[in-house]
Amino acid sequence: MTSSIRTFRSVSSPSSRQLHEPRNSNRASKRFSLGIFSNSDLSRSSTATTASGKETRQCAPTSNEVDLLPNDQIKLEEIANYHLGQIGRLAIEIAHCNEQVELLPRTKLPEGMECIARKHYERMQAAEDWLKLLENFQDFHRQEVERIKELKKKLMMSNALDSDPLITLSRDDEFPNTFCDYDSYT
Repeated sequence: MTSSIRTFRSVSSPSSRQLHEPRNSNRASKRFSLGIFSNSDLSRSSTATTASGKETRQCAPTSNEVDLLPNDQIKLEEIANYHLGQIGRLAIEIAHCNEQVELLPRTKLPEGMECIARKHYERMQAAEDWLKLLENFQDFHRQEVERIKELKKKLMMSNALDSDPLITLSRDDEFPNTFCDYDSYT
């Protein structure tokens, strides 16, 4: 019994490569990134395709709706850790984008090449726009951490009052320490 292995070949790969030869057999998956200089504008897309191939509706980017938070301490911790992780990832990406924004204006362009200068200017604008977008995402995640912090404080207060009226919460400046590494993201 022979197994049929299907592999897909990139359009840009050489035509001499056989279909049955895996290109990167030791890699489990390939990571794709739009980068800061993407040619396609995905901001108008109303659907997204998941890994299973199903299309899902995306929320409008201008939507001011917020997700309801659970009244469970453990679930709140999970959600807070997710947002803190996103803040950390965005901080790394923002640092890279800041570097690009600083380096692009210093690039010396050939004289008399208006088309190159125009494209270079577009690239600088795209880098600045991408930086603003990343900062907006980071602000969103910070606001969500603050919402979670406030809800967790209320839950801790109600639990403390239910169990023993003499127990009081710690000071407000000590509360963020209940989240792991909260100070490094603010």
